[in-house]
Amino acid sequence: MLLSVEHDKAWMERFLQFQHDLHDIVWSGPDWTLPPKYSSTHWSVVFIDNSPGSRRGIDLTHYYDKTKYVVIHDCGPKATPDAPHEVLDVILEPMKKWPYQAQYTRYTPYTIVLGHQPIPEMK
Repeated sequence: MLLSVEHDKAWMERFLQFQHDLHDIVWSGPDWTLPPKYSSTHWSVVFIDNSPGSRRGIDLTHYYDKTKYVVIHDCGPKATPDAPHEVLDVILEPMKKWPYQAQYTRYTPYTIVLGHQPIPEMK
């Protein structure tokens, strides 16, 4: 099951065409609250790529005990044109709890993977 959560209804509506039995696309409202149907789900991977970037530290903390891995996109040099390090700054403290960490810097913007188990090597 793939779940896409969006706080911007107009943005979400652009992608509803991709929704099907194995991919649910839901609106969270402005506070990024998951619908009750998903609030206690344990995920294999959570992909964090939301806006504003300042929200990512909150989400990283929220999913700490609800996922095996977290992938955080746009977190490093040139994360956003107007705030190149905003995202990285807000995740530094929550990242410290995760026992396994990897940063992928081959392409910008960078991506960070955090896990409760070893992170497979990517080439």
